[in-house]
Amino acid sequence: MTDMNIEQAVAEIRNVEELPGLPMAWRWSPRSRFMFSLAPDADGGWGYQMNSPDVHDDGLTRAVLEFARQRRLGRGPDARPLTIATDFSYGTYRFASAAAASPPVHGYHHGRNEALNEVPSGTVPGW
Repeated sequence: MTDMNIEQAVAEIRNVEELPGLPMAWRWSPRSRFMFSLAPDADGGWGYQMNSPDVHDDGLTRAVLEFARQRRLGRGPDARPLTIATDFSYGTYRFASAAAASPPVHGYHHGRNEALNEVPSGTVPGW
């Protein structure tokens, strides 16, 4: 894994703010219609990112990021392209799983911050 300082890299993002209710997690809107949220592992060497188009639910985002963090979902450069855990649920949503895409698959920061692009799993809830 990289020696990237995720907290420092995120601090350099315009309009970034803490994600309420989840320690060491942040959110920002790179453009209208989108909200990006990222939370690193406890050791700070890997992160989990969830991007929301149009509708953003802080509670769902916190739940997905916390779930991914606890299970280390899709963690590391040798992770499979897509990792799925089937024991996720949140509130009244009917999600039954969460998935994590590896950096070569999601490319969230490709072209903007290549070092940051290499350290988060792209996480989403699933049915």
